[in-house]
Amino acid sequence: GLTGQHVHVSHICDAQKILAMHRWKEHGIGDDVMVIFKFSEGRAENYQIGVPCEGDWELLFNSDAELYHNDMDGTQLLDCQAVNEPYDGHPASIKVNIGAYSCLIFARRT
Repeated sequence: GLTGQHVHVSHICDAQKILAMHRWKEHGIGDDVMVIFKFSEGRAENYQIGVPCEGDWELLFNSDAELYHNDMDGTQLLDCQAVNEPYDGHPASIKVNIGAYSCLIFARRT
């Protein structure tokens, strides 16, 4: 999905400086990717983001993971289960924990 030509910015929150985008090539398992950025201090917990479908979303990258530096907090360490709750113009949504000045990348697995 990250090599796909299709990009849709589906979420912008000026107050918390959070942006989310959907990227894909042809849609489907392993091809739909959600990239979530937080460009400000503080963590956002149980933050809702719309995704293109229900099912399992695997966390592929967390720039806040402790493996990059001991000062990191590793806020989001788990995959997500998208539920049938429309949000951001998408038919489903996930809830994430995202650290300050960080990026999460999720790929659709089921």
